[in-house]
Amino acid sequence: MHQIQYRNTNSVAHQASDPVAAAIAAAQYRALVLTPHNGVASLDKATLRQCGIRTVETFGSGIRTAKWLDLQATRLHTENNHIPPADLILCDEVLDDISGLEFAAIMAKHPLLSSIPIIFMASSATRETVVKVLQTGCCGFLLRPYTVDSFATQIKRARGIMQRTRQAGALMNKAETTLCKEAFDEALAAFASVITRNSSPDEELFAKGMEHLSHSDYDSALEAFGNAVRINALHADAYSGMARCWKAKGNMPNYHKCLKLSGEAHLRQERFREARNVFAKLMEVAGSATNPMLQSAANLVRQGNLHAAAGAFLHGTTLTPEVRLHECIARACQFTESPERTMEQICDAVETIAGPARAHPLRKRLLDTGPVVQEPPAQASTFPKLEEIIAVAKYTIKLYRQRAA
Repeated sequence: MHQIQYRNTNSVAHQASDPVAAAIAAAQYRALVLTPHNGVASLDKATLRQCGIRTVETFGSGIRTAKWLDLQATRLHTENNHIPPADLILCDEVLDDISGLEFAAIMAKHPLLSSIPIIFMASSATRETVVKVLQTGCCGFLLRPYTVDSFATQIKRARGIMQRTRQAGALMNKAETTLCKEAFDEALAAFASVITRNSSPDEELFAKGMEHLSHSDYDSALEAFGNAVRINALHADAYSGMARCWKAKGNMPNYHKCLKLSGEAHLRQERFREARNVFAKLMEVAGSATNPMLQSAANLVRQGNLHAAAGAFLHGTTLTPEVRLHECIARACQFTESPERTMEQICDAVETIAGPARAHPLRKRLLDTGPVVQEPPAQASTFPKLEEIIAVAKYTIKLYRQRAA
């Protein structure tokens, strides 16, 4: 496997007392180029260096790259280092073993790697292709062959995300360090600064993305949707840190509030297992029989975020197995503009997330008047392994292709 030498993030701290300024001053960005073609890789590498990104490594296998990034990100996380193992990825539409869309979907579902911006490289720019790229959370789209100017434009867009990700990582590192020293007020301020520096509402960014998409302004749509995904990831981690601070200070109402906000941020990013773990903790410490994850799922239905709502319902019912999935969904859809259409869309999302075996009985219960098929019992699962993420990503891409056919 291709080995990469990593920057010494500890050397950043002495450059300035402000961790954000230090992160910018040490902005030796690292990019990965994923393509099976050596000639294309050499061209991308040279063009990246023209754009000021000097450290560039190339890979051909999507699965091997994902596993390697998973290993490095996990190691950094155990060291309380929140700066990601790479700053930017250029990803071809076809790799040695999987498609570029499958690789991007793996990254988007990974709790430690989803903040890394990906520029998707393709030979055609149909609306269908761009929509699929949007669904995986990429921040840019570039046609091959490209001009240096078009390449530089994409890098300029991505550089803003790279800088904000580096800044947020430095702030999270500072917050974790002060929390370990039991300087709780200072840690709270640092965690809060992650949120205030990345405070654009994800709903607003989502609306902007949809508007850009309706006008076929794909670059702006990708930027808006990509920023929304990364803001949710930052907020989830920051609220989790704030919850730990409030717990240490003995302020249980604020502890419960931040746990809930962290779980909701995970849901908006569709990190369902992480969200379930947070909500399970909230139910345990609050001593409440009410399921806050199902309440958040209903809120997502009202907001129109039906795919996230479907995942929240699926995972939320594992926290209270006595609650019937179809009844929760029916209640949430009751006051929408078109309840039957909303239930149909949620069933489609359940099929994407959990497969036909889970979706078909649910569809019969909600939409059919014929004999009812028994739903399989909800089962809790553990934190997702990389192999699970890969399997889910492959199934999602397969379903997209079937529907496009």
